[in-house]
Amino acid sequence: MNAPALPLPELLINGLPLGISHGIRVYTRRLLEALAHHHPEIPVRILLTEDRLDLADGVPATSVITVPGHSPFRRPFLADFWRQDRIVRHAARYDGGAIFVSTHEVWSTARPRRSVIVIHDAIYERFPQFCSHSYFPRRFMRRLCLRWSRRATHVLTISHDAARDLERLGGLPS
Repeated sequence: MNAPALPLPELLINGLPLGISHGIRVYTRRLLEALAHHHPEIPVRILLTEDRLDLADGVPATSVITVPGHSPFRRPFLADFWRQDRIVRHAARYDGGAIFVSTHEVWSTARPRRSVIVIHDAIYERFPQFCSHSYFPRRFMRRLCLRWSRRATHVLTISHDAARDLERLGGLPS
């Protein structure tokens, strides 16, 4: 006699990467599409703060969890930092054994019980001379992200080269 199947854990996806203006937005959208197409049995919820619900365009409203609050900051860097922290804190308080997933850098002092983060490259560590004028705030965010990632349940990369760079330059375990 077969044992009853355990329910699949809910995926709580950080929705903020849907607002990034480059490939990470495409990566996040395609991940959501692939999960819906190939694994419709997995419950997927997108976490967005109240002031960024515009990023849920094209996402079924039933799959969006609104995290209360509007960023008190006008500077994009500080507003992003605040939103990330709110989303991670919300995921850390969420019941039911959900898995928090972020397809982009994330930072917070909160820690969801189970988490997966995708880090695409080590560009700030490998080529700091080519980073933009906002290099120092971004490097600060990246260091926090790497620290947070060391305690994530899983860290995914998009290539073996990125994994080696993050291991060697970012101090992440292999």
